[in-house]
Amino acid sequence: MGKRRVFLIRVGIDSSYGGLVSPIFPDGDFIFTPIPDGDNDLPNKVNPKMSKYRELEYNGIPITDYLPKDRLSFNNHFISDPANINAHEDPEFKTNTYGELKQKRIYNTLKTFEPGDYVLFYSAFYPCESKKFKYCDYSLNDLQRIQRGKKTYYLFAYLELKYPLIDRSNVVLFEDEVRDNQHFRRGDFEAGDTSFILKGTEDSGILPKVKRIDKGRKGSNYQMTREFAQFKVSNSDKRGLNRSYCQLHDSVIEWMFN
Repeated sequence: MGKRRVFLIRVGIDSSYGGLVSPIFPDGDFIFTPIPDGDNDLPNKVNPKMSKYRELEYNGIPITDYLPKDRLSFNNHFISDPANINAHEDPEFKTNTYGELKQKRIYNTLKTFEPGDYVLFYSAFYPCESKKFKYCDYSLNDLQRIQRGKKTYYLFAYLELKYPLIDRSNVVLFEDEVRDNQHFRRGDFEAGDTSFILKGTEDSGILPKVKRIDKGRKGSNYQMTREFAQFKVSNSDKRGLNRSYCQLHDSVIEWMFN
């Protein structure tokens, strides 16, 4: 087998898209909370094709248990009534897809990826001391204060690509396999050629055991461990995790399953 290309992407609710981070528990269980869906400055636009947070569960637990009781933030806006906000459930692990806008810089790399290449997902989590701790008992301001300086970063899921990149030019060939992706559901491909989807194999999804990849905060940024940074194809000395999108050596695949 030749060298597999691997790309690292941060996903999930965070300080910019939502205002807080997902929970992780002492036994390694976690809740992955997707970001609010948005169209530029219209984060709560009405779209009947999209799921609302109140409709989502993760491992049988309502996502709303881990949303604040009053509001979410979205690019410096506040959105009230979190349960009824449209959720951007992406990546999704029912059918293993991930979608993104072509205007993002990662498109230029991912459009060259082939079947057998990998996309790895990491997210920020708050380490809860107990599963009795529920976000819905607190306001957004309370949770931001509780989580400040206490985030952790974990590699938690992956896609092994089943096909090359899917966009408007070929999506008709794959509709049955990507219709659960949020970019397909909200009508991106009907509106224009602005989005793409990556489809993973049936074996893709959540890792059997999440892998912590940070060593805490340095200034305003959280840092990769040196162990994980060694997998970066370039700039291994730059270890910031706040918004890291980069190619990794394929030796990371064996590491993440150990």
